Amino acid sequence: MRFLWMSLLLVTMAGCATHQNVPVVSGGQKEPVYQSGNSINNGNGVIIKPQEDREALQAKTIHSSKPIHDTKLGVVKLLASAESYSLKRKYAKAQSVLERAQRIDPKEPKVYYELAVIHLKKNQPRQAEQLCKKGLSLSHGNPILQKELWIAMAKALDAQGKKQKAQRALQRAYQIKV
Repeated sequence: MRFLWMSLLLVTMAGCATHQNVPVVSGGQKEPVYQSGNSINNGNGVIIKPQEDREALQAKTIHSSKPIHDTKLGVVKLLASAESYSLKRKYAKAQSVLERAQRIDPKEPKVYYELAVIHLKKNQPRQAEQLCKKGLSLSHGNPILQKELWIAMAKALDAQGKKQKAQRALQRAYQIKV
């Protein structure tokens, strides 16, 4: 029996010595388990090749069990749902759905635009202005959305009585080529 344990220990140690670039597993996750070939199972059902860097490991082991691309799909579905509520003039429900989308993907500028529009419909121009600013800071590379955000910003500023700033925001919107 002792010989069996000793053999198993030696085989395990020999196997560990052949692997290089073992990824770091963080935050209370299970220890990596070696599998056939040079892959590692991180204990959460994700197979990782040792060459992958720490960022790739962290991206694959986010606390959610959904793949990364499902997050965007979820936000798209929530945006569609919010639009449906907005068309029915159920602005509080639309806002709630959009805030959920914002929690899922806080860097999605379309969510900020839609939230700004809802706040404009609810006669809350200051909140709309702030949401437009945040959306503009995230919308680089999307001129159509930038234009929509500047127009919403102009409406929010105008509703607050800031006529000159509203005019400048509108000029910014029309300067964007789409």
